This record gives sequence, C-alpha cells and structure tokens, in this order.
Amino acid sequence: MQKKQKIDFQNVINRIAIQLENPVLLKDYANIDNNLINLLRENPSITCLVVTDNKGKSLSIATRTSRDQKPEVIYNRVPAECSLEDMPTDVADIKKENFTGRALISNRDIQLGTLTGHSLGSGDDRKNLRNIELVLFSAFGTIFIPTFGALALTSRNQLKREKEKLSKISSLIDDLEEAQLRTRSAFEGTNDGWWEWEISNDRSILSLKMRMLLEISASTTALMQQHQPSEANEWWKQFIAPEDHRRFRKFLNNVSNQTCNLETNSTIGTEIKAVKTRSKKECFLKIEAVVTEAINQKPSVVALVANDITREKEQQKSIQHLAFHDTLTGLMNRSAFEEEISRSTKGLLRKEYRLAVFMIDVDNFKFLNDSHGHTTGDQFLIEFANRLKSCVRPTDFLARLGGDEFVIITRFPMEDSSLVMERVKAMGEKLLLRLTHPYQLEACRSNNTCSIGICLDSPNSESASTLLDKADIALYKAKEIGRNRYFIYEKGMASAIMSKANTSEKLRDMIETGETGLLLQPIVELSGGNALSHHPTVVGHEALFRCPALKKPIPYLIECAEESGIIGLLTTSILDNIKSKIKEQSPGNKTYISINISPLQFLEPNFPDTFTRNLEDRSINPGLIRIEITETALLQDLQTTKTHMSKLKDHGVSFYLDDFGTGYSSIELLRKLPFSCLKLDRSYTKNLNKESGSELVKSIIDMSKAFNMFLIGEGVETFEQKRILESLGCEYAQGYLFNADGSCRQN
Repeated sequence: MQKKQKIDFQNVINRIAIQLENPVLLKDYANIDNNLINLLRENPSITCLVVTDNKGKSLSIATRTSRDQKPEVIYNRVPAECSLEDMPTDVADIKKENFTGRALISNRDIQLGTLTGHSLGSGDDRKNLRNIELVLFSAFGTIFIPTFGALALTSRNQLKREKEKLSKISSLIDDLEEAQLRTRSAFEGTNDGWWEWEISNDRSILSLKMRMLLEISASTTALMQQHQPSEANEWWKQFIAPEDHRRFRKFLNNVSNQTCNLETNSTIGTEIKAVKTRSKKECFLKIEAVVTEAINQKPSVVALVANDITREKEQQKSIQHLAFHDTLTGLMNRSAFEEEISRSTKGLLRKEYRLAVFMIDVDNFKFLNDSHGHTTGDQFLIEFANRLKSCVRPTDFLARLGGDEFVIITRFPMEDSSLVMERVKAMGEKLLLRLTHPYQLEACRSNNTCSIGICLDSPNSESASTLLDKADIALYKAKEIGRNRYFIYEKGMASAIMSKANTSEKLRDMIETGETGLLLQPIVELSGGNALSHHPTVVGHEALFRCPALKKPIPYLIECAEESGIIGLLTTSILDNIKSKIKEQSPGNKTYISINISPLQFLEPNFPDTFTRNLEDRSINPGLIRIEITETALLQDLQTTKTHMSKLKDHGVSFYLDDFGTGYSSIELLRKLPFSCLKLDRSYTKNLNKESGSELVKSIIDMSKAFNMFLIGEGVETFEQKRILESLGCEYAQGYLFNADGSCRQN
C-alpha cells in the first residue's frame, strides 16, 4: 500500500512538472511562485516544492514546516528533503512514512528544468490528485487564451481519461495548446468580441476585437483588472447605455448565480445597447455567457461572447418603420392607425379623455393626378402632409390611410361639451385655412381644396372605430354640400348616407337593364314666329335623363351617379337613347340634341376620346350634338376645359354654357372658350315680371350678341315669360311650356 502511495505522489510531481513547462519556458517566475504556493495551500500533505533550471539553479522554492503552517516562497538554501544531491530520479525514501518525488520539465524533448517535491505519507494524496490536476489546468489556462464551451469540456474529459497514462499527458497538453490557439484564431477572425470574467475577483480579460468594438484603450483594460470585490460587475458601466444598466446587472447576476452543468454547457444570453467610449456612437450587442470553470456547480470563470447586431437592429427598426409609416409622406399608415384606434377606444371607455376624429379628403385630387401625372400628384400629397403636420399637436395622431385620404385623432380633456365643441370647430377652421392655400408644384399651380368630416364622441362613450365611420359620413356630407369645408356629424346622418348608397345601387341596376329613359325637351325659336303661337319652330332638343321608377329628383340621381362612380355608365345610356331618337327623325329634318356632361366627367383626361368613340360606335353625327357644361368646370381647371373643348370641336361637337349667370364666369373666359350659345338660368326667367329682372336679362342678351353667341332662355313655363323674352331680343327658349306631350317634370 505504501509503495502505491509513493508511486501516486510521483505521478503528482510528474503532472506538476508538465504544467510548469510554459512558465519555465517563458521565465515567468512570478507565475511559477504563485502556482507552487497555490498547490501547497490546496494540498496540505505536500511540504515542499522546488523548481530548478536545466543547470540546477533554483528558480522557485515553496515550503512549509508543518501541515498547518502557511506556505511561503523562500530564496535561500533548498530544504534537505528536496535536495538534489544523491537523489534517485524516480522515488527515494528519506523517512519511512514520507515520500519524495522528482520530474523533468521539458518541451518537445528539450529539458527546461526539474521539479522536486516532498510529501508526508497520507492517503489524501490520491484523493487530492484530481484537485491538483484541475488547479494546474486552471493555472495553465490563465497564461494563454482560455478555451470555450465544448473544447473546455473535451479537455477536461481527456485529462480525466488519461490521468493513469502519464506518458500521454505531454502530447495532450500540446494538443490543448494548439486547440487554444485555433480557438483564439477563430474568434479573432470573426466580428465577435469576447471577454473572460473571473467571477470571484471580478477580473476581466478582453479580446482585441472586444476592445476595438467598444473603443476601449489598453490603459482602461489594465484598470479593469485591478477592481476590488466591492466594485464587482460595475466596470462595464463605462460602455453600456444607462437605460440598460439594470438589465445587464440582472443578466450578470443570473450568470453568476446559475447552477451549471459543464457536460450540458448551456448558455444564457441578452441584448444590450452600448456606447463606444471614444466616439460615443451607439451600437447593439448580443451577449452570450458560457461557463468554462465551475466550483460546486457554481460558475467561477465565464466566457462572455459579444456579437455586434447593430446592423440587424437598424434593419429591424427600418422594417418596423415601414410597417407603420407611409413611404411617401412619412406619416403613420393604416396599420398604425388601426392600433391607435384600439388604444384610443380603451381610454375612451375609461373616460380618460374626449375624442374627436377628423377625416380629410383632397377635393378633385384624381383630376390633378390624372391630368398632370403621378409625380405631380405625389408632390402635392407630400406638401399637403407637411401642412397637416404643422396643424396638429405632438399628442395628436396623424395618418395617411391611402390615396388622398388622411385622418387625425385628437384627444381633449374631460370638460364641458360646449367647450370641447368649440375646440373641435377651431381645429376645423385651422385646417381649412392652412390646407386651402394654393400649392406651387413643379408642373403647375394647384388650387385643390379639401373637405373634412368630423365626429366628436358622445356622452355614451362610443368606440373609436364608430367615430371613424361617422366622421366618414360627415366627410361625405361636406363634399355633398359643396366641398372646401368641414362638417360635424349630426345624429341621423348615417341613415341618409345608407339611403343614398341604396339609391346608387338601384340606379346602376336599372341602367344596366335598360329601365331608364330620356325626355327630349324642345328648344324653340322665338324670333320670326308668331309670339302667341302655341307651336313655335323647334330647332333642337335637350336630352333629359329620366328614371321614374326610383321616384327621386334627377339632380339627386345625378349626384348619386357621380359619387358612386357610375356617371360614365349613365352618359352611355343617354347616348343609346339619343341614337334611337335620331333614327326616329325624318332624314331631311334632323335637329340637334344637347346633352349635359358633369364637370367630374368632362375633366377626365380621356373624355374627348371616349366621347367621340361612343358617338362613332352608335353612328351619331357629332354635328348634331351639343355639350352643355356649367361654369363649375371652368373654375376647376380652365386649361383642361379649353383643351377638351378644342378637341371635341374639331370633331364637329358644339358647346353651350349652361346655367349662365349663377357662377363667376368673366367676360375674358367667354372670349377665350369656343362657346356658341349661352343658356340663361331659369332663376332669371322666373323674375322677368320684375323691372330689375327684365333689365338684367336685357343686358345679358346684348352681351351674348356682342360675343356673336345666341341665347336660350331656360325654364319658360308661361306665355308671359315667352313674350317678355322675345320682346327683349331673346332668340330661343325652352321649358315645360313647349313640351310636346305637355309633361312637366321629374325634378
């Protein structure tokens, strides 16, 4: 038994000699001293360890006189029990109960020195053999770059398997060195930074990549390794953003307090924002902690690997921005709006505030976009969005829902309803004032206005989505009554809108099934005929759309057709009926037919081509067609109106200015545009029996003649009106007085 113990102790000395190879090779005397002291401290049965160089000169001597004495390094004579004189190279007896061992320290067959050790005879030597091996492995690792993860585990398992095969330990250490160098090269060859954290003394060794990543100087790194235990885990504050201090401290606590298993070697990770020490630039790091050394299943040494994920974070931020922002205007988009609706509803139901929704739509934007191109349209929307931004508060929510549709959600304090309503109206006025100024774009100057629908929550606390629906209805009403205004939702409006939608749907169905009709109202010649005749000469007809089955006023039906996008379908049905009426006329007695075209349709970019193609498809002579347009079209876009009139006139179509006297047409406009006739609005005809009324009509008749145009008096319903018009010099008239069937109206 004693012989076996002696052999075991010699094996310990052999292992120690191998582990001391590198300090001796590097002449790292301080590290040799520290290793020997630590080994004596951890192994009370060893009383003396001596390291000499290859010439026999003592490099380090660590000793103690008894098991309980504190070990120390001495620099004088070698203790007798560790003397090299006359000592055999393997095992020697000094006292029966003591053991002495010696081993060579070499590197690839080159002798560097000798290790001699003396131990009291104790069964603890074999028990402590594994502990000594682990201590030396840790000491070895502090000289070179530490191994990580599976490599460390593999190294330990290899050492354990080879502990009875001393002849292979040297080769194992060489392999370990090579593996460590490969690990270092692998890490240095990536963009990852890393540092080793010794938890007990809070010392950190940072890699070059880590120092470069965080712009940490070498002097700062040296100071980090001098921290006292009271400063544990706090050196990192210099580069981690303050808002992440708490998170990172919690992460380090989780790492240091975990119960670890080196065989599974699991990792703990976190993400933090860091600030580079010199440039103060922000970066984002993904940090993973790998336990490389543990004592009693608690981490003692941890490798922290930091991966720079700044680019990924920026990409995530960009994706997040794109997901919730409009790419053209930079405003929030529909997705963000839906989330805001959800948030606002919660606060609304808790009665935290009053809520108002503003729906904003650009008037006639489609025409601007179609006539001047999408680039001009985009320029307008960007400028429009910028003006909107200048109108809202930081607490307001502003979004572009799509196209030319925008929304504002604004919150007001819980106060008297009348005060909140005043605030809402003030904001509506502010928006109109700011948004209706002309827009100077690259291709043109735009005078587009906007319509605004507003809904304020009721005392019964509606959901925000319900407010949105009602604001949309109010917007519809604002457009219906003339655009360029705001309208606040009123109770009962929803049913009116639904009624209009139903009417539009029925109208479409009736047009498609051919259930609509046409009334040709005669246009008669007054001059040259018998003023009292009941049958004056008919020179033409105005085509009046009729749909008696719906029992709705014609202006209302036309409005429904415009707003539902079926005005083109309605015009096509009128042309189909005109084709039939013209066929009924005798070949030698063809009279012209005038047709009303809405400004919305007339200003469409392709209207001239579409209209002439429809005439051609129906074999209708363009010379028999008169297009009646109102002054509204002139005011919306004079240049487009002039261009379209010129194209159609080249095909033989003539133009009448309808409802003259109700708008703001200037004499200069009449001079520039190719009108052949003015149609006097029925309101003037109605007031002919008044002196002022007849004088005004007389001046209009004289003006038309000065422009070489003829004038048609509309709305003639009595012989007296016919007589006065004729006496004033009016040449033509129309109205229910002249209807061939005596029919009156579907207003």
